[in-house]
Amino acid sequence: MSDLEFMVQAMYRHVGGYTFESRWPNLFFEPSGMSRLASIAGWLTGLEHAGQSAFAEVAAVDICDELTRLNNYGGSVSPDAVLSGLPSYLVRGHEEEWKAEVERRPGSVPQFRVVLADDGTFGGFSLLWYRALTYTEVAAKQQDDEPLDVCLNRLKVRKCLEKYMMIRRPESLRNAGDDSSKFDYVFFVYTFGFNGGLIMHGPKTAETIAAYKVGDRHDLWSVHT
Repeated sequence: MSDLEFMVQAMYRHVGGYTFESRWPNLFFEPSGMSRLASIAGWLTGLEHAGQSAFAEVAAVDICDELTRLNNYGGSVSPDAVLSGLPSYLVRGHEEEWKAEVERRPGSVPQFRVVLADDGTFGGFSLLWYRALTYTEVAAKQQDDEPLDVCLNRLKVRKCLEKYMMIRRPESLRNAGDDSSKFDYVFFVYTFGFNGGLIMHGPKTAETIAAYKVGDRHDLWSVHT
């Protein structure tokens, strides 16, 4: 399926969140951001129906490429980050075994998650990058007897972005016959990192749109921080 076909089908499916989230699971669309993406999908569909399929395909490839780049930004969390989120009594004395297990079965928890909202421009989004912290790392940042909720608020943590990773215990730590003890979970919350925008530069006029050919690459959208 081409990127244009994906966008057209997304529009006809009423731009359900699942359609976009299944392709870009690490992105988080605010309601306004989902509406902006819906308007882009509708615009591309209209261009195709109006006989501008070549430009619509170019534009669809470009916006999908940029969203994929944002989705993959920073890669996955490191083995050290996973270990920092495990109870110390489980890890102590077995650090190398745990690290080998994590590296052997790397998780898919993203190092960053990007939040998209409508920035009020044609085809543009405001962006917020949030970076992963384990609850253990959050606890280390608490001040005196500061309540957890106060600490999360101070760190600008968005719990709606929370992810978890299931990690299998090393063989030496598994209890025979006790399946529930063979796996542990590491929870990651996301704290604010920096902001930016995904800006559409054009073209928007019929004259320039008609000049595009399938296969052209013109970077109609670009990320700014």
